[in-house]
Amino acid sequence: MKQIKSVALIVLVIAVLLGGCSKKTVDTPNDAPTSLNTIESGDYSTVQPFNVSPTRASHGLYLGKLDLITIDKRLLAYSKSYFSPKSYSVSEGQIITNDVYSMLLKKYDANTNIYGLNPETSDTPVYLDGGKTISMVNPILVEDIIEKNFYKNSSLGTVAGISIAVVMRTEQIINSSTGETALFDDALLYQYGQQIANKLSNYLRSEQADKVGDLPIYVAIYATASQNSYLPGHFLGGAYYESREAASFTAINESWIMLTSDAAQKTQQSLSSQFSFVKLEIQRFITNESPGFVGRALIVDNAVSELYIEVSGGFKSYTEVNALAQKINSLLSNFGDYSYPISIEIKNYTDILMTMKSDGYQSDTVSIWVN
Repeated sequence: MKQIKSVALIVLVIAVLLGGCSKKTVDTPNDAPTSLNTIESGDYSTVQPFNVSPTRASHGLYLGKLDLITIDKRLLAYSKSYFSPKSYSVSEGQIITNDVYSMLLKKYDANTNIYGLNPETSDTPVYLDGGKTISMVNPILVEDIIEKNFYKNSSLGTVAGISIAVVMRTEQIINSSTGETALFDDALLYQYGQQIANKLSNYLRSEQADKVGDLPIYVAIYATASQNSYLPGHFLGGAYYESREAASFTAINESWIMLTSDAAQKTQQSLSSQFSFVKLEIQRFITNESPGFVGRALIVDNAVSELYIEVSGGFKSYTEVNALAQKINSLLSNFGDYSYPISIEIKNYTDILMTMKSDGYQSDTVSIWVN
């Protein structure tokens, strides 16, 4: 009997152990959020599983490619002052749903849409310039709203902060019959943007309190470029709303310039001259081809922050393109002791053949063949 009891006891212990192991396997979550490793130094890690923005399709309708990428990139750059990449990871915004997005972008109406961010329909003229020489009625001020969510790396399952770009429409149609347009002065657009940002913050605190509560919210105001511009728009300023308290706005001094423009020659004379010299040397390099050479720069607080160069032509061989890349690399020293990133695309007409990037005059240039 003792032997039988011992066997039974052993069987019972094994069964309990197996049952415990089995239960542990079932209860272990396989979709717990994690963060991806960054590629660029100083970037935010991205939370996975990755959830797309519920309003992603609408952004593509209203904004061009340059604005779409620029708004996101610059919004995250300014968010770093409040949500450090060392402590936070990022995801697409999930709080502003499609229904909320649609409501916010419509005009204010005391009876049907008290949360609309665009001004109510009125016959009162709105001036686009400080001198009050250009006016129109019923402008559309808010063109888009783009949201990002931040999570503390120690708790990736809970939203810990929010950043939002309020995208303001700079170009307005002032004559519907002729299609004539005019541009809002940045100063006036910034004033309207601050009022709209305050209204948006109040809405989120009150009507989305179950999701937002006392979370910190950073709201930045972005001005789009005109439709025929080869440049993206720029941020005008932002405010950090801690809890439910009011916030003070801080102006942002940034702009984009084409390096062959009059504006570049006036405000960035040295950079413009450097670019013109490099352009001439490249166009002389391949004698039977006259490659296009276009450059644009992001200027922040009157200093170059980023430089983009596009080289295009009807290249006939790998050797031509490879030689051109080597020549470009040898000429980057003409930009002096630059500390900003220089990104370059070499195109066969419109198809990208190679990308190049130098993060500073002391760094190695990284080149990647695309085709």
